[in-house]
Amino acid sequence: MYKATIMAAVIAMFLSLVIHTSCTSSDNSDTTPRDTTAPGTGGGNPPGPATFVPQTTGISVKKITTKDTGGISSRYVLYIPEGYNDKKDTKWPTIFYLHGQGERGTNIDLVKAAGLTRKAADTKDFGFIVVAPQCNAGTWWDLPSVARLYAEALGTYNIDQSRIYLTGNSMGGYASWEWAILRQDRFAAIVPISAPLPDSWKSACVASKMPIWAFHNADDPQVRVADARFMRDTLTIKCNATQYKYTEHPTGGHDAWTKAYDDPALYTGCCSLKNNRIHL
Repeated sequence: MYKATIMAAVIAMFLSLVIHTSCTSSDNSDTTPRDTTAPGTGGGNPPGPATFVPQTTGISVKKITTKDTGGISSRYVLYIPEGYNDKKDTKWPTIFYLHGQGERGTNIDLVKAAGLTRKAADTKDFGFIVVAPQCNAGTWWDLPSVARLYAEALGTYNIDQSRIYLTGNSMGGYASWEWAILRQDRFAAIVPISAPLPDSWKSACVASKMPIWAFHNADDPQVRVADARFMRDTLTIKCNATQYKYTEHPTGGHDAWTKAYDDPALYTGCCSLKNNRIHL
């Protein structure tokens, strides 16, 4: 009887481990790094929307369709370029934008007025779709939650999935580093701005093949410029990155993103590149 009880407990423990493993190995989990540094390791573009759905052009607020949105708000800011509805067969380059600490919570207007979303709204003929989620109050970016929105956006909008870019400022810049190190295959390029040193910096070499343009101000009082310089040296010296660009302004405080997003070269250079490492 005792042996039977022990055996039953062992079997139950084994089954629980199997179930747990199967439930946490989703492709969209974005919690485990993938070795996707070499071109051609991806499985090609995933399917986009089955049928074209017209969208409100300019800035709008959308609701995530999944019931449990995890660590992000149920609403996100979307920018759709002029001409989107007239060009039903066109696939558009897309930028995922992750805001800083000041925009957390449920006031979506804060995200509308932040960094890249404000730039898109204020720019005539801004040629990118912009997807900007909102982080829950009192937390940092939860990448699995953002990854689910990433997948939802790809299935909803006419996105050129070889031209998806990631950028963020401050807390969002930190998350940009973390996400790119985990899943560099998701993006054609990344632009971390005023970003703290990512926890996974020791694995940064996996992102050395992708184009990166980082920005920081030397007099930033909130995030040490040493963090940005350390990542620059890690990528360019240790990892031999050849597509790494670093712009450091002597002044400007913590806000390095206004100058960065106002620079036309960001959109004609870094954000015009294509990704041949797609593997969703």
